[in-house]
Amino acid sequence: MASSFATSFAVAETGRSFNCDYSSSVHCFSDQVRFFGRSRGRIKPLVYSYSSSPRCEVSVVEKESNVSGLEVLKTSDRYINMSSNIMVIGLNIHTAPVELREKVSIPESEWPQAIRELCSLNHIEEAAVLSTCNRIEIYVVALSKNRGIKEVTEWMCKYSGVSVTELREHRFLLYNKDATQHLFEVAAGLDSLVLGEGQILAQVKQVVKNGQGERVPGFGRKISELFKHAITAGKRVRTDTNISSGSVSVSSAAVELSLLKHILDSSSTSPRVLIVGAGKMGKLVIRHLIAKGCKEMVVVNRTEDRVAAIHEELNTDNAGVIIEYKPFSEMLSCAAQADVIFTCTSSKDPLFVKESVQAALRCVNSSRSRLFIDISVPRNVESSVSELEGACVYNVDNLNEVVEANKEDRLRKKREAEVIIAEEVKKFEALKDSLETVPTIKKLRACAERIRAAEVEKCLSKIGDDDLSENNKKAIYDLSLAIINKMLHGPMQHLKCDGTQNRNLSDILENMHALNRIFDLDTEMDDKRLREAAQKGDVQHLQSLIKEDTFLLRGVSLAVHKGDYLLRPEFARELNGFSPLHIASANGDIEIVKELLNFDYNLCLVKGKDRRISLHYAVIKGREHVMKELLVASPDSAEEVTARGETCLHLAVKNHQFEGFKLLLDNLKEFNMYDLLNKKDIQGNTVLHLAVSTKQYEVVDILLDENAVSKGTIEMNSLNKGGLTPLEVLLRESGDRDIEEIQRTSGAVSAELLQSSQQEGLPQSWVVPVQDSSNEQSSREQTRGDGPLSNSKTLQDFFKYNKTKDPPGKVRDTLLVIAILIATATYQTVLSPPGGVWQDTYWPEGNKSNNNDVNMESSRRIAGQSVMGTNNPISYGLFLVFNSIGFFVSLHTINFLTIGFPLQLELQISLVALIATYDTVMSAITPNWGISLFFFIFSSVFPFLLPCITKLVRNYCKKLRFLSRITNC
Repeated sequence: MASSFATSFAVAETGRSFNCDYSSSVHCFSDQVRFFGRSRGRIKPLVYSYSSSPRCEVSVVEKESNVSGLEVLKTSDRYINMSSNIMVIGLNIHTAPVELREKVSIPESEWPQAIRELCSLNHIEEAAVLSTCNRIEIYVVALSKNRGIKEVTEWMCKYSGVSVTELREHRFLLYNKDATQHLFEVAAGLDSLVLGEGQILAQVKQVVKNGQGERVPGFGRKISELFKHAITAGKRVRTDTNISSGSVSVSSAAVELSLLKHILDSSSTSPRVLIVGAGKMGKLVIRHLIAKGCKEMVVVNRTEDRVAAIHEELNTDNAGVIIEYKPFSEMLSCAAQADVIFTCTSSKDPLFVKESVQAALRCVNSSRSRLFIDISVPRNVESSVSELEGACVYNVDNLNEVVEANKEDRLRKKREAEVIIAEEVKKFEALKDSLETVPTIKKLRACAERIRAAEVEKCLSKIGDDDLSENNKKAIYDLSLAIINKMLHGPMQHLKCDGTQNRNLSDILENMHALNRIFDLDTEMDDKRLREAAQKGDVQHLQSLIKEDTFLLRGVSLAVHKGDYLLRPEFARELNGFSPLHIASANGDIEIVKELLNFDYNLCLVKGKDRRISLHYAVIKGREHVMKELLVASPDSAEEVTARGETCLHLAVKNHQFEGFKLLLDNLKEFNMYDLLNKKDIQGNTVLHLAVSTKQYEVVDILLDENAVSKGTIEMNSLNKGGLTPLEVLLRESGDRDIEEIQRTSGAVSAELLQSSQQEGLPQSWVVPVQDSSNEQSSREQTRGDGPLSNSKTLQDFFKYNKTKDPPGKVRDTLLVIAILIATATYQTVLSPPGGVWQDTYWPEGNKSNNNDVNMESSRRIAGQSVMGTNNPISYGLFLVFNSIGFFVSLHTINFLTIGFPLQLELQISLVALIATYDTVMSAITPNWGISLFFFIFSSVFPFLLPCITKLVRNYCKKLRFLSRITNC
């Protein structure tokens, strides 16, 4: 997408001049470059200073000579140096009103000049213009997608006087394969207002005729082949599907019906036609009649003005068509003379009734049949007219049946046409890829021809020219030519990509480069010298190298094609895959970066180790000044990803480069690349995932700030490969409450809530955590304060459990810890009961036989038994009841929370053993055998009844809450 922000550049000239102490080939900026860009709704100037030493300045004469050398470099094998895109920018009847299309339309006589002006733009190689009454489309071959869009858009605005904002609102943009498919559909009539109409194909042919006939330089090989193939596709669709047959409008159906009936019922081939009414439908009928070859017609209307307007609009004089006007008073007499009568007025009363038509026909005294076609609503012809001899009446309902049948037929044929177009697009893509190798094929043939001619001349000179006849000379020439053709057949086949071989474009281009090296078709470059200059940061040495060899950077450019370095494998291997620009960018050598980009800005797309480009290294190292240079040179580089799927934004967050992140974000806003904010790396993490994981509060804040990033741009609940949303990553890894509140305010939810909402078919924006009024109020207060606790009423509001905020894993771990603590405390309490245990045994002598004496019984004691149980048995019994309940419930909780754990059987055996130990200890320290027996039975039965008891209690509590809600309502 083109940028929605207007950007302009102004260079401040100071008039200073410097004498150079060496020969330079590039002029460097020594002053300030001021960029004006939109930021948060207002114009904000950003001044970047580029300071350089005087040795970077050159004289005017040197500058002009260096520019000439640069132009030579740019135009030499341009198809290799840069990766070009086929694009279409335009307006059509589906996207723009007729008033805007009229302003932007380009007359056919001005097409050649428009192509020349478009190709004079910096990033446009070839161009073509298709301008009709329903569309204005500009097809270009651009060296940079974003820059090409911007330049063509600005040219269209300058040509038409339309504002950039208005044009962007109504234009459409398509690239490469989509642009090809669109043109093929246009040529086939699939994009027309009337499906399958044939006039557009003639207009596409006119584009080729105009471009080739005028020999316009910008109508190049790729554009020419594109339009020629579109014509082929359009012809094939019409031939194979017959999509243009059958009327699809009431007016055209009426005309076709009238001509068909007249030919069947009459020997005359030129029917006399009467049209009653000159409104919109009347004009359409006249237009269709003229298209079918009708040269004479009579039009009855209340006024002559409309008829004259139709006459002028359709230019009937030049077409040799006669339109005769008659007033309404002569309508019946004209109808009696006509063969076909069309009625298309807005009259509420019938114009032709049975009695009046019968009287008119008697006056003429003709047995000729007459066809009444009534396309008016309400009807202008009574149905009883059809009862007259020689009269036939058709109304709108009759015609609609024909129209609907034809529309369904055309839609069916459209599906067939789309299959044909898909095949033709595939063929053209293969042909387009083959065009990349054409210059190499020509060079290889020229090289072989030079060798052949030289060797033949050498052979003839040894044999003797005079001793050979012409036939023998011709035989030698033919033999040498046949040998060359046989030798070149194999290499030529490996340079072709016609879709029949299982070979992709990368393989073709690698073969092309291999041939260039083997036959010395390209000048080799010394990569080592460039890298040394980049490592040292020596601008002077770099410039001297470039001056010695103007094509020094050409090998680097080869590696850029298709965003890969397959063409120069040795280039990637040396120095661990770092190009000179990689090294300079990582080191922050801005002058070296400028020098390299001045010769070929596409060098910043060279991929090195881990498929990283220079911008990636500048981001990792935090070289903001280098990042600015690289982004200005190639905005597309921000879209490149590493081998791990990381964008520049991912790298900035991972390396804690906040200033670099802000710079990248400003660049995304300028070129409308917001989709990069939601792009995922190899682990499925977005920038927001990484920011919350590393607790980068500033990054999260700027991503979720509506003033910095448009609302709805960030996908708050995107899932990574672990199935986690950014909120869950935060809660599991970092737990920063400030970031959590920012995310929740922006609508973040957990993956569980997100999945449940998708299953229920609810929009994601409806998934809002359910909180009680106190939590909602607390949340609102917290968002207005400086932190999550700034205005909170109590700590309870902050630490209170919330099922939408606290993850189940953490809740389970917390409950396990609490249950274990309770089990430990209650077991320890049994081992050391309140009051301790007796240290000695005391049994009064002489009273052993008196077992019924309570006082004697209370004075007995046995070592190890509970003191409290002896002195206060009731309190001791209550203590055992509540302690046992706590112990058994905690063990039940532990068993419940560990369901599904490994070694669960062993754990359950341990819990049963612990219960048995507890019962044994409790029985041993209890002095009263009655209490001991009761608790033995209680501890044996209660653990098994506990699940049922808790279930009954839980249901009872729910019932009470339900009844309280009904009472409150």
